[in-house]
Parts: sequence; C-alpha cells; structure tokens
Amino acid sequence: MRLHPPAAREGTPSLPVPPTSPRGGYQYRGKSARTAAPEEGTKDNIEKALQSNRQVLSQALAAIRATTVRRNEQIAEAIWDGVPPRTIAAAASMTITEVRSIGVAFEEMLPPGAPSDVHVA
Repeated sequence: MRLHPPAAREGTPSLPVPPTSPRGGYQYRGKSARTAAPEEGTKDNIEKALQSNRQVLSQALAAIRATTVRRNEQIAEAIWDGVPPRTIAAAASMTITEVRSIGVAFEEMLPPGAPSDVHVA
C-alpha cells in the first residue's frame, strides 16, 4: 500500500505530501469553528425556512401515505382475484412476505371480481 503519491512524470506536477503529526497520525488542517453568534435577522430567516420545509415535508408524507394505502388495497384486490403472490411481488418490487402480510391485513375486504390479468398489467 502506498502512502505517498507516485513520483511525478516529467512535465506533470506532483501532489504535495501533507505533513504528519508527531505521533504519525492524521493532522487536522481545517479551520476552527466560528464563535460569534449569528445575526438576529439571519435567525428569523432560518426559522421561516425551517417552517416552510416542515410544511413541505408534511404534505409529502401525506401524499406518500395515501399512495401506500392505495397500493396496499390494489395488492389485496389482486390476491382476492387469484393472482399468485409471487407475481404481485415481482410486479411491485416487493418480497413475497410483504405481499402476503398485506393480503392478511385486508382479510375482511370484499372480493372485487376482476380477472387476474388486469392486476398485473
């Protein structure tokens, strides 16, 4: 394992080798943390941005929940109509265990009666 870059060829610059610490470990070369508090106007802007981000996240999560519920209902309908769980799992990019657990969760659902080819298409 090489610790230093290979010797530079003629005409190509070599990378500088960082200095090592006295104990031979990594030497931190970053800047020190700022100690000054942010300005008051900046704090208000950050709070407004965080609030708007919370609203966007909340709306996105609600849409994801609604989509997941609809997906699970369609999986349950497909199971009731006789589509094999292996086929549903392959079409939905899920495991067979996940498909079966969704089917069990919707046990009390009335069978829709659509042909099995409709669900996989």
